[in-house]
Amino acid sequence: MLEPNEVTLTVLSQLSSLVDRLKVITEKLDVKEKHRESVTELISTDAAARSLGISRTKIWDLIAKEELSTVRIGRARRIARRELERFIAEATD
Repeated sequence: MLEPNEVTLTVLSQLSSLVDRLKVITEKLDVKEKHRESVTELISTDAAARSLGISRTKIWDLIAKEELSTVRIGRARRIARRELERFIAEATD
């Protein structure tokens, strides 16, 4: 049978080990969250038009006039949510 001091040391050692594991897990989660934040959300031109409350034709006019930047993925065009936010900010100034 272990003495009370030995039990205490064993428990403290196990707790220390658990704390170290939690630190590693927390660091991994932080890295994943930072990566998620760095990924830009892209939306379709139709969704952008609905978001702005304008027609699809008007969205394409804004793209043609280079007032809105797009990203091409294959044949599809997508607009970054940040680009819409920039457009709205400039339009309200």
